[in-house]
Amino acid sequence: MPRNRWRFAVLTMAALLTSTPAVRSQSLVPQPTPESHVIEAKRVLGDIAASPTSESGKQIALLQIHFTDFATAFLTGGGPITRSGIAGTAGTSGTASSSDWRNKYATVERDLTALIGSPDPASPERGDASLDPTVRKQLQTVRKNLQLFYAATMGRTAGHEKR
Repeated sequence: MPRNRWRFAVLTMAALLTSTPAVRSQSLVPQPTPESHVIEAKRVLGDIAASPTSESGKQIALLQIHFTDFATAFLTGGGPITRSGIAGTAGTSGTASSSDWRNKYATVERDLTALIGSPDPASPERGDASLDPTVRKQLQTVRKNLQLFYAATMGRTAGHEKR
């Protein structure tokens, strides 16, 4: 009996070692969710250090407020998005709709555009030229996470609950 357990252990290890790295990583790393993108953007936004007395610092403070409103609306019941673009109900209240968080998302995007310019390279909107390069890079990371979030919400269908 011990010999069979040892043989099983050896065969299991051999199978694990010979599987491709992609297969191993797929089973070990969960797929990002819309919620994970929102949480990461919130983390990066919270790490931004800007002077509260400068004009850009005031804009960043306003962005942080608007982002918190958006994140709260989505994370507490924005609901899954259907192909028609209308959210189903989710959460405990069952009254939230996609327009609740979508309107707030649009406000956050306007704030980001005022600070770092449009995500469209052809757009003339370039944002605040006096913005610190480090802060600009952090805000670009926030935008990237928001874009990933939005793309991920488009893949949700009715009947898929938030996790």
